[in-house]
Amino acid sequence: MGKEIEICAEIKRETPAAFLVSDGDSDQWIPKSQVKMDQDGGPGDTVVFTMPEWLAIEKGFV
Repeated sequence: MGKEIEICAEIKRETPAAFLVSDGDSDQWIPKSQVKMDQDGGPGDTVVFTMPEWLAIEKGFV
């Protein structure tokens, strides 16, 4: 398993399969199947997401 990255982001929207999150620079859809959250949250909440490094790079978070 590859390296994991943590980002702090606000949840803007949520679907059954993904979150639309904002890190302050851009809004990106991230699949729920690829991320873990440090706490339960919904639209308007800011949480820490843990995701594979490749996904963080692909979405422009790193």
